[in-house]
Amino acid sequence: MLLFLLSAVAACGKADPSHEPAAAGAVSLQSLTIDSGDAHGPVRTKPLTVQDVLTVEVMLSAVPTADAGQIQARFINLATGQVASTASEAATTKQAKLTLSPKNAREWEPGRYVLEVSIGNTLLTTRDIDINEPTPLR
Repeated sequence: MLLFLLSAVAACGKADPSHEPAAAGAVSLQSLTIDSGDAHGPVRTKPLTVQDVLTVEVMLSAVPTADAGQIQARFINLATGQVASTASEAATTKQAKLTLSPKNAREWEPGRYVLEVSIGNTLLTTRDIDINEPTPLR
């Protein structure tokens, strides 16, 4: 009888694992959408230009723990190694929407950039992005 009672007490102290938040290492990137806001949809019809504001939509595989850190996006010019723009948001849900924009008209030069998306100190993904001059209006 004593053994049964000890087993029951031990079982009460255990949490249901389905209600525990995901560990920081268990969170991964489920999807990433990059858009300039003017060409929504699965296929971009216009190239990204120096005048665009980039919207980065992140979908995670699980809700991060409270101590996971922020979701961060860094836009880096590969020719110079300079960080051209950054954005961050608290990681409290599976989704985040970050906006990257140039501080001035000359900050985003035409060329190749890399977008880094991370949560806390964990890099989730990188994407190469070409930035072009705007097409002149006719």
